[in-house]
Amino acid sequence: MGMLAAVLGARTRPAAPRVLGRCPVIDIFAGQGGAAHDSTTTPYDEYADVISRNITQRFPGSVVNVVATQGSAFNVGVLADPKAATCWLSISGLSTAVDAHEAVYQFEGRPVTTVRTIGPLWLDFIQVVVRAPNPGSPDDRPVTTLGDLCQQNRTLETGLVESGTERTGTILLRQLRAQIPDCNPTMAHSTLADAVDAVRSRRADALLWSGGAPTPTIADALKDPEGATLTLLPLGTDYLVRMQSEWDAKYPFLHGGDYRKWTLRRDDYTRIDATDTIASSNVVLANAKADGDLVTFVAGLLVDDRSEFEAALWKNDPHNRHFLDLKTGIQDNKLYCAVQLHPSAAAYYWDHLHAMPTCPRPGRDGGGQ
Repeated sequence: MGMLAAVLGARTRPAAPRVLGRCPVIDIFAGQGGAAHDSTTTPYDEYADVISRNITQRFPGSVVNVVATQGSAFNVGVLADPKAATCWLSISGLSTAVDAHEAVYQFEGRPVTTVRTIGPLWLDFIQVVVRAPNPGSPDDRPVTTLGDLCQQNRTLETGLVESGTERTGTILLRQLRAQIPDCNPTMAHSTLADAVDAVRSRRADALLWSGGAPTPTIADALKDPEGATLTLLPLGTDYLVRMQSEWDAKYPFLHGGDYRKWTLRRDDYTRIDATDTIASSNVVLANAKADGDLVTFVAGLLVDDRSEFEAALWKNDPHNRHFLDLKTGIQDNKLYCAVQLHPSAAAYYWDHLHAMPTCPRPGRDGGGQ
């Protein structure tokens, strides 16, 4: 009787909730808003929310935390420890991950070669938001070109330390100083929300942001009548060429880099005219030793549920826009030769898309596929 009771009890005991791979807890390092759904939310947070929602729906035994961070450089750095990073994901600019692998810019002297890509998301755009001059101050001159920020007593918000925005600001200012050697605006490092407030209240002249469009904080500021009127500053092809030249000097084996010309339009931000700028790729990252089931699941989302990521950024998009083709992005982007695909992601894309990066040389650390 005792054995029968035990068998019957086992039959009626509810099954434990499914866990994704070896990951009862999964952390996703995203943008400044993390899990918050408020004015601090960034596109990275919105992408992370798509991953989180799909994991918890299909694997209720896994708890997912979307973690607020400074940005891309921080998100890459946390993946350096394979023991801690088994069930961690990061969203980052792909160029920042290459910097970490090669120990340049924000990673000078501290290479991070344990990071692998899971796959591409969309693009980060350089967005320079400037304020209108104060009508009550005749000496307050307008900012109509990036070079105007070299005038005396200018303040530029360039993003948090360890962010992709900080990286972009450093590179852009270096190009400016090549033309205007005494260009030395005051640099401030704030959250995006605080940077917008500083520009609207005229404590700063401009802010730099590298992120998707629309970024909610910027979208709200561009249409909000309170404070100074804000607009986007165009970046011409000359800056694109200079940034590509600097990239080629740093990475001759990745000639051309990932920078590309782009135009932001009113379907990105209402009340703006078409504004030329520079774009670069963002991706989902993991440690080389990350759980294979977790990586495979996220790779599957990037292929089969790409429309969810598009909807997270563009909401109800009347123009029916789409992210860049994933297969083409993987095959044509040389940066995947420096920060290689995680083996589980590479296997998934080969099986489902017959896609593989075309690399001119093997990865320097011999990892990846």
